Amino acid sequence: MKAELKAATEALKKALHSAIDDPKFNRNNLSELWRHYNGVQTIYESCADDVPQIQFQQDLLTETPDYWAPDENGMWPSSPISLSSDTIAAAGPVNLDTSFGQDVITFS
Repeated sequence: MKAELKAATEALKKALHSAIDDPKFNRNNLSELWRHYNGVQTIYESCADDVPQIQFQQDLLTETPDYWAPDENGMWPSSPISLSSDTIAAAGPVNLDTSFGQDVITFS
């Protein structure tokens, strides 16, 4: 919210300067514009700083890189992604939709 208050303060400041420089501006409204500028500036100065938004690092396991995918024969490489000790990663259940490895029994 503090960012919006700062923008409002800057806008009122610009409007106040324009009003002072404009000979056609109604001088009766100048004190009202000054009062609003001072009010918003006071609120801005007393307002707590905005809480920064949390930025999450992309999970390396959510996207399959080009070099870690089955080849044209359906074979997976023997070595997946090389993760360093400072890499943050999480794993959950893995479902592989493959056609190999299923036994088929036929009776004749």
